[in-house]
Amino acid sequence: MFFPEPEPDEDGIGRERRDYWEAQLSEYWDSGLTIQEYSELKELPYESTRRWIRVLQKARQDDVDTFLSTGAISLAQHDKSLNCLIEKMGIGEENR
Repeated sequence: MFFPEPEPDEDGIGRERRDYWEAQLSEYWDSGLTIQEYSELKELPYESTRRWIRVLQKARQDDVDTFLSTGAISLAQHDKSLNCLIEKMGIGEENR
C-alpha cells in the first residue's frame, strides 16, 4: 500500500518531522544547556538540533509578534501582567 509523504508546512518541513523535533526539544528550552550539551545528552545530531532550535525559536517569536500585532494584548498590558505575576510569586529584584 502506498502512503503519501506528509504535506510540507509553510517552511517546507513535514508536520510529522516538526512534531518529532518539537517533542525532542521540549526539555531544551528550560534546561540551561548549550546546544552541544543537549544534543550529546539526548544523542541527537548536533547540526539538526541546532537547525531545529532556530526554526522553532523563529516560529515562537512569530507567534508572539502575531499575537501582539492583532491587538489581543498590547506590549504594555503584557509587561504589566508579567510584573504582577512576578510580584505574586515573590520574586525580588535580586533574583530577576
